[in-house]
This record gives sequence, structure tokens and C-alpha cells, in this order.
Amino acid sequence: TGSQPGTTFGGFASRYNGSENVRKTPAVDVHANLSVDRYNLIFEWLSVTKPFRSQDLSFNGIGAKPQAIQGELGMTFHLFDKPASIGAGYQWTSQALALNLPLSRVSAVFNLSYWKDTIESIEYRHDTDYGGMQYANGANAPGLPSNLNTVGTGKSSDTVIGQIGVFF
Repeated sequence: TGSQPGTTFGGFASRYNGSENVRKTPAVDVHANLSVDRYNLIFEWLSVTKPFRSQDLSFNGIGAKPQAIQGELGMTFHLFDKPASIGAGYQWTSQALALNLPLSRVSAVFNLSYWKDTIESIEYRHDTDYGGMQYANGANAPGLPSNLNTVGTGKSSDTVIGQIGVFF
């Protein structure tokens, strides 16, 4: 989750502030992908089917029942006689604060393959955090002090990401 050792929940596989010694929790995932001509639509919903034990993953002091939804719409085309695409997406989570996921995210991306075997991308993201009165935690490593609660900020943030990918 990006947490520093000795702070908030670092994820189940974290050596310093997480633990994989948790009760297994079943989940369900529904994924759909529809492509028509140069348009692509993706939808996914993921949720646990029963809450985690509060000592394994909590939200506001009780066992968390996280879920997430993602939707994307994309279109491919040619620009300067080069393959390109644009896309827009929306993501939403519930009770996933301890996993350092935003409450919601709106994103847009532009990709262009200007040079052979590369893809150049620029992406914009607008994230909205959980409310300032919401808190969450997860299992800590055996023998170490309890993790600090992850607390929502109630704020939003904007990110612009530039990337050049090389493939072979």
C-alpha cells in the first residue's frame, strides 16, 4: 500500500506492518469487455462475499467488506499516420481505505505510438479520498506493535503522469 514500516497497514504481504496470517475471505469478480470496431468498453466489479475479521482488515472499527467498480471507454485512431488511442475511466471503492485506494477516481489518457516499438502516454487522474471521520486498519506482523489507523482526509488530488513504454 506504500506505507512506511511501523506506520499504517502495509498490505497483507508487508514484512513490517502487515501479515498473511489472516482468515481466508471469499470474493467474487465480474469482468466484461466489449469491443466494436475501434471502440472498447471495459467493466469490472469485485467484492468480498462476507466481511473480513476486524483484526484482519477493518473499516470504522468493524470488519471491512471492500468492493470496487471500474469502467473504461477507449477509442483507437490514427494521428500523424501513427496509431493512437484515447480513453476515459471511472473507479469507485467502498471500505478500501486501509488498502490506500481512493474513494473514487476519474481518469483520462492519450496514447501515441510515435516511434517504432514504443508508446508515449499522458494521463490525468482526479482522486477523491474517504472522509476525514473514516478510519481503517489491517493485520500487523506478528510480534510488532499495532499499526496506526489509516484516516481519510476528505480531500481530492490531481495527478498528471507522462510515460514512455518500450515493447519487444
